[in-house]
Amino acid sequence: MREIIDIRTVDWLVWAWAAGCPVVCLLVAGLMAAARRSTRAVWTTAVLLALLGPLVLGLWLVYSYLVRYDPRTGYFGLDKLWVLAFNALLFVVVGVVYGYLVGRAWGRGPAPAPEADAAPGGNSPLGA
Repeated sequence: MREIIDIRTVDWLVWAWAAGCPVVCLLVAGLMAAARRSTRAVWTTAVLLALLGPLVLGLWLVYSYLVRYDPRTGYFGLDKLWVLAFNALLFVVVGVVYGYLVGRAWGRGPAPAPEADAAPGGNSPLGA
C-alpha cells in the first residue's frame, strides 16, 4: 500500500518553506516600506515572520532525528515516551518564547500591575 504523502515530500515542503518564507516576507516588507507605510513596524513584522521559516526547519530536523528508525541499532523514536515528552516541551517552550518576543516587538508586553489605593483597606469589602 502506498502512502498519500511520504517523508521526502514533507522534507521538501519544509525546506521550501524555510527558504521561501524569509524571501517572501522581506520582499513584501520592502514593497510596503516603499509605499511609505509605518517602516519600523513593517520591518519588525517582516523579520519576525521571516524567522518562522528557519525556526520551523530547525524544529522539523530535531523532531525527525528523535523519531527516526535506525535498523542497525534498533532505535525507534516513536515508541519512546521521553521523545514525546521532549518534543512537546521543546515545541511549547519555543512557542512561548517566540510569542513573548512577538508581543514585545509589537508593543504588547505584559500588562502593568494595578496601582494600589492610597486609602487603608483599598476597595476590599472586608476593609483589610
